[in-house]
Amino acid sequence: MVTLLAASCLIVSQNVNYARAVAVSPNGQTIAIGGWSETVEFYRPDGTYITRLGSFGRHVTGLAWDRTGTQVAVSVANGTVGVWDVRRESWVWSKNSGTSFASGVAMLPGGDVVSSGYDNRLKRWQGNNGRHLRTFTGLPSDAYGMAASFDGRHVVGFGPDGANVWDAASGENLANIRRNTNYGSAAFISNGQTIVLQMLDGKVSFHGMRL
Repeated sequence: MVTLLAASCLIVSQNVNYARAVAVSPNGQTIAIGGWSETVEFYRPDGTYITRLGSFGRHVTGLAWDRTGTQVAVSVANGTVGVWDVRRESWVWSKNSGTSFASGVAMLPGGDVVSSGYDNRLKRWQGNNGRHLRTFTGLPSDAYGMAASFDGRHVVGFGPDGANVWDAASGENLANIRRNTNYGSAAFISNGQTIVLQMLDGKVSFHGMRL
């Protein structure tokens, strides 16, 4: 049984103008919002504005906090991928990811970054300097986005023609999910062995895997 607790509704008035990405820091004290404003805006849980990152010249497509809550990975529609230090308000690194459209981003437990793009690939970057570590291949078409398991062992990329699951360390392609549909988002269930895929026709599919 699920119990819903009554709570007041907080609506943050901000200038993102069609938010595409939102991420909450591990301690729940900072909310990062990015979208068609071509910026990332940071807020407290009570709606208090903190600061803004950007403008990037194109809309923000993905945001992800590291486990310490001090850095945020960012992906942008112009191909930019980077890590922003929130306390210092400066880039740890920022670079063109090699694709015309960086579509999503995740932070692994050790701080490495994985990004997806419209070049059928995911890429892994070293967290402290942005050095390219690995490319994940095998998707039949553009990667609309990606997700990482909480333990950082696996990543999934998805697009208009299916999804692939990889070993995040070795880059080995572990599974292919092919259906005649467009996938719009993905998430790992907490056990790391079940993936939830949302399709653009409004349906949701669950895929259990022996990884």
